[in-house]
Amino acid sequence: MSPRSVVVRALSTPVEVRCDDSLTEAESSSLLAPWRDLVTSDSPTVSIDVRRSDPSQNDSARPPLGADERAVAAPTIRSLGDRLSGEITLAALTGMKGEALLLHAAGVALEDGRVIGLIGPSGRGKTTASRSLADRLAYVTDEALAIRPDLSVVPFPKPLSILGAAGGKDHRSAQELGLKTVDGQALQLAALVLLDRRDGVDQPVVESVELNPGLAELVSQSSFLVDLPHPLETLAEIIGATGGLRRVVYSEASTLHTALDAILDATSEPPVLTSVTERSQIDCRDPADPGENPPSSADGLRVAGVVGGLRRTRHIDAAFLDDDLYVFRSGEIVILEGIGPTVWLAADGLTRDELVDVAVTEFGAPPAGVDAGATVDQAVTELLERELLVRSL
Repeated sequence: MSPRSVVVRALSTPVEVRCDDSLTEAESSSLLAPWRDLVTSDSPTVSIDVRRSDPSQNDSARPPLGADERAVAAPTIRSLGDRLSGEITLAALTGMKGEALLLHAAGVALEDGRVIGLIGPSGRGKTTASRSLADRLAYVTDEALAIRPDLSVVPFPKPLSILGAAGGKDHRSAQELGLKTVDGQALQLAALVLLDRRDGVDQPVVESVELNPGLAELVSQSSFLVDLPHPLETLAEIIGATGGLRRVVYSEASTLHTALDAILDATSEPPVLTSVTERSQIDCRDPADPGENPPSSADGLRVAGVVGGLRRTRHIDAAFLDDDLYVFRSGEIVILEGIGPTVWLAADGLTRDELVDVAVTEFGAPPAGVDAGATVDQAVTELLERELLVRSL
């Protein structure tokens, strides 16, 4: 580690950080020092150039960067530290996309290598919880938890973002803060916990979380989920293998120690999601491209195709939990119930009348007083409103 450059291991990616002459050696050292816990001798595959920005210079005149080159510029050391942390974290996540479930979560490890993932958006208390638990547990990461399908966890003990005296964030290494680290120990995920910090809770309360809405919360706190094969099933398998998703309701991070046993002991019936191809002859992942005019609400949800037909809109994955269909698209999960899954799966250019025939074949003739066509119409209307179906021109 030189005063102006360092190579750090960001999950599986060696990243070289280089400070240019716009920064003094002392300033460069202050930016790089928090990353000392991740220094590696590996050859870098990504480089980040760091410089103090100058409004009088024209950035567009700088030579273009290559695919594995990045740049960080800001007018102050504190803002440079923030941007550098974000850029290194992005390089870490990008390097593992498609290989691991990447959660916006902190991670702490027991002596035997079992890891508890603490999940939540910014401001939910992940960094504070990591520090508070450090006297009993080792620090794994404060915001980027990488979990492979075999439940092994890749450590990323990045500098922690601590609120500074002037109100901004300071970046402090685990070593500087006196936190325990895993030091090459094999890590295995043991529990996933949603942090729910509220006022007035004397002692933490640990609750089991149903797959819905728990799955949606995990999706919202993940990165590059679309790059995993069958992401919904992968999520469900990880949740099931760790005894189910938990939520811990608490006020003060200092009280979380009392909830550790309850977190590790909590179990629930593992959810079993099955892909649509196992329950249907229709492969609904990556549906047929509607052409150069993708579906949009702006054109009245109409696309080119079979006249009078209905088609599914683009989505990432779909899987069944019992008879409910979970559809993952654009960072959200939509759950279809009742006749909805049948109509949605069958909508591959079929007309309304053809969809009614499919529904009657699937469920049988409706009871007296129930109009099969009206029931399908209602389902189609709801799917159109949710932009899960589009009409052909």
